[in-house]
Amino acid sequence: MVALSLYASVYLWNAATGTITELCEMPPGSADDYYSSVSFMPTASDSILALGSSLGSVQVIASLREPLLLTIVLVEKYPNSL
Repeated sequence: MVALSLYASVYLWNAATGTITELCEMPPGSADDYYSSVSFMPTASDSILALGSSLGSVQVIASLREPLLLTIVLVEKYPNSL
């Protein structure tokens, strides 16, 4: 599984099947914000995905079957450190 961010959307590519699915988009009203970093961590039962935005928030997705667990706003001094 590969996670890829393209501006305001995040996609998952499954190498075994060749399928591409859109996982999520930036929320409405965030026209100036985009996904600037993706961190993917496989676990024994599923995967955890952290998405960093250009304006300093981090979205944590604990299960790729049930998206968006929580959103964290980082300290403005380090907005793109994930």
